Amino acid sequence: MSREFKFRAWDGKKLDTAFNGDEWLGINVNELFKAMIDDDKLVVMQWTGLLDRQGVEIYEGDIIKYRFGYEDVVGRVEYSDNYAGFIDPVNQVMMSMFDPTDGDGLIAQVIGNIYQNGDLLK
Repeated sequence: MSREFKFRAWDGKKLDTAFNGDEWLGINVNELFKAMIDDDKLVVMQWTGLLDRQGVEIYEGDIIKYRFGYEDVVGRVEYSDNYAGFIDPVNQVMMSMFDPTDGDGLIAQVIGNIYQNGDLLK
C-alpha cells in the first residue's frame, strides 16, 4: 500500500505547494524538511490526504466550511498527536469524518488558510 505525501510551506509572504513525493529537485524530501523545520521563518504543512467538495486538497492550516449536523460551521485544519490524525480543534471534529462524496456526511470546502485569511475564523 502506498500513500502520497504532499507538503506546502508558508514563508511569511507566500504559500508554496511545490513539495511532494520522496524527492524534490533531486533532494531527499525528508532531509529537506528537517532543515526547513529548523528555520523559524518557514512553516511546513502536510496534506491531509483528503479533498474538499470542489476537489481542492485539504492541508494543515486550511480554513474550512462544512455542515455539522444542521449547522454550517467554519474551522481550521490541524494535526493532533492525541488523535494521531487531523482535526478541526475549533469544533472538535476528526477530519477522518469528512467524506466529500457522502451527501449525509460532513462536506468540507476550503475557504482560505490561517496565514492569508485568518479573519475568516472570527
